Amino acid sequence: MAFDYSDIPPNETQQLRLIAQRIKKLLPTIIPTIIQVGTHLEEAKALLPHGRFGAYCLEEMDISDKSAQNYMNLARLSRTQDPAELAQLAAGAAYELAAKSTPERWFRRFCPTCVLDMQFLRMTSKSVLPKPGAVCICSRSIRSLIC
Repeated sequence: MAFDYSDIPPNETQQLRLIAQRIKKLLPTIIPTIIQVGTHLEEAKALLPHGRFGAYCLEEMDISDKSAQNYMNLARLSRTQDPAELAQLAAGAAYELAAKSTPERWFRRFCPTCVLDMQFLRMTSKSVLPKPGAVCICSRSIRSLIC
């Protein structure tokens, strides 16, 4: 499927295609960058007195406590899961997967060959784990879970 540029002037079409190319190049760097930020935040948190981390993040870097937790959770997850596979996920999906509430046993049911979408991720992260032989919904196709 391709975007229909037929009603857009040629010079703007060219600009839009260049913008899309730049964004496509940047997308694979988002999760690895977030993992690095999360690792640095973990280091900072370890140095701060209890109860001061949230203020430090907000006042020094304008990062909310929730965002900081997402970044650190993703950094933690990257130590047990392949960062290259995590890099294929959208940031929101990666945060949900990295959340402490996501059951650890879910990873045994992870289909490592697909990029999961939020619908499947929401289903699994609420402890409604798929049964062996169930299907996962990914952005490319429907595949059988490898259980």
